[in-house]
Formats: sequence, C-alpha cells, structure tokens
Amino acid sequence: MALFLLLVNVAIVLGIIGVGAKGLFYFLVIGVVILVADFVLLGLHLGRPPQEPAPETRSPGAKLPASPARP
Repeated sequence: MALFLLLVNVAIVLGIIGVGAKGLFYFLVIGVVILVADFVLLGLHLGRPPQEPAPETRSPGAKLPASPARP
C-alpha cells in the first residue's frame, strides 16, 4: 500500500510540474501514465485472493505445552 501512495504522490507532483512549467508538458503525460499504471497495480493487488497464513512451526528441540490433568 505504501508503493501505491508513493506512486500517486509522484504522479501528482509530475502533473503539477507539467501543467505549471512551460515546455514540460511531457511531465504531465508521464504523471498520467504513472497514475494509470498505479491503479492497474492496485486492481491486481485487490483482485488476488488473500493468502493463507503460514502454519506454525516448532523448532526440533521445543517442548509441547503441558496438557491439563484429567480426573
């Protein structure tokens, strides 16, 4: 998610520079391309099913927890 926010910020900054600076229209185009690519990556990320958590593993020397005494 941090990559998404970083790319959005880069796209906004490039867009502002492209609009504001004379002769740097290509910055605006690059910013739009980055923004579109960013939303494609976000869609791919959200479209994947969630991964199952890794099973717990014990080290070979670890002891099992004590079970309660049964009457």
